[in-house]
Parts: sequence; structure tokens; C-alpha cells
Amino acid sequence: MDIYFKDLKKKTIVFYIVIAFAISIVLAYYYFGGMGRTGAGWGISMFFFISVALFSICIPILIRLGYWQKRQKYKGLTKIDFYKMKDLSLYAVWIGSVLAVASCIFLIYKTFLYISVLMALYGIYSIWPSKKIFKMEIKSFGVKEND
Repeated sequence: MDIYFKDLKKKTIVFYIVIAFAISIVLAYYYFGGMGRTGAGWGISMFFFISVALFSICIPILIRLGYWQKRQKYKGLTKIDFYKMKDLSLYAVWIGSVLAVASCIFLIYKTFLYISVLMALYGIYSIWPSKKIFKMEIKSFGVKEND
């Protein structure tokens, strides 16, 4: 379990370094003249808002719920299923984070932008690897040690 936890933490940290780099590019874009553009329309704003909500909050919850039902059906999860659940949640939140950064480039309505960024931050918070929470999830999902 510790090897997977370290791998998960490494994947998460590397990806969020890439996100920080993307945010710095967006800020540089605004600094060097991108602020003169007009904002995106209602449709693009709603697309980004709903997409960030889906990928940062809804899909990770649905993934966990699906694996929880699988746990109930089979009286526990295998390590492979548990790792797959964690990876799928991580990738969904990553997509939500990228969409939140992209919404800054498209200059969506400010209210939608602020809420989208908050949803992306909540998604990051919910999947950030912590040893205590990782061990608690292993117990609650009934991960079988002998698989």
C-alpha cells in the first residue's frame, strides 16, 4: 500500500506543478495584453461552469459511489479495484482543474469563474493524498490485503 501511496502522491504533485505552470502562463497572457479582449458569451460560460462542476465534484462522487456499491456486493474491494478508483477520481479532478484554468483564458462571466475555481480547489482538496485518510479509506472500502 505504501508504494501505491507514494506513486499517487508523486502523480498528484507533478500534475499540480503543471497546473501552476499553466496558471502562470495565463497570468503572463493577461499581463502582456490579453485583458483587452471581450468576455465569452453565456453559452461558453455555462459550458465551462457545468464542466468544472461535473469533473471536479460530481464524477468523483459517482466513482466512489459505484465502487462503494461494488464493495457492498462483493464484501470488499481488491487492491487493484481500490487503486483504479483512486486513479479515476484523480484524473477526473485533473480534468476539472484544467477546465478551470481554461475558463480564465476564455474570460467567462466573473461569477461563474469564481465558482468554477472554488469547485476545482474543492476537487483538489478532496483527492489530495494524505496517509491518514488513505488508511481510513482502505478500512472503509474493505480492501482485501491478500489479493
